[in-house]
Amino acid sequence: MFRKVITVNESKTVSDAESFLKSTSHRGFPVLDNNDRLKGMITHQDIYNALKDGRGDIPVAEIMSNNLVTCYPEETLKNALEKLGEHDIGRIPVIENNDTGKLISLITRKNIISTYNKALKN
Repeated sequence: MFRKVITVNESKTVSDAESFLKSTSHRGFPVLDNNDRLKGMITHQDIYNALKDGRGDIPVAEIMSNNLVTCYPEETLKNALEKLGEHDIGRIPVIENNDTGKLISLITRKNIISTYNKALKN
């Protein structure tokens, strides 16, 4: 799980988000508000579709997914993996379990597979 999560503020433009994509190996980012609360997720496909339609200057808040699937810190890795599979998503934000919506970390399928492979080698 990533503790230092690269995020995008909801007021940043789609073009700004594209710059994040180009400077990282990530394929999506959590979107936060000005109080660092999780508001949505934006993927490389969301960004490229908006750019293709000439909408690079709009805020990411207009194209982000806000129907979020999240986990809490006390949930098991098995539970996170089940949510990833059930919703066919590649990443799941971990948020505080106290209604603040504060982002703690991000778990990706790649994280889980890598951890599994390391465990098999031991």
